[in-house]
Amino acid sequence: MVQLVQMVLFFPLTSTYPGFWFALATDACDEAEPPVARD
Repeated sequence: MVQLVQMVLFFPLTSTYPGFWFALATDACDEAEPPVARD
């Protein structure tokens, strides 16, 4: 379990596609919060 957490935390730091992980994090935050109307 600890290894999995470390992988999730540290792999994005070494990833060559930080934008991809940023998009994943943004999507996760959007799903966790109630939808907001956007223009």
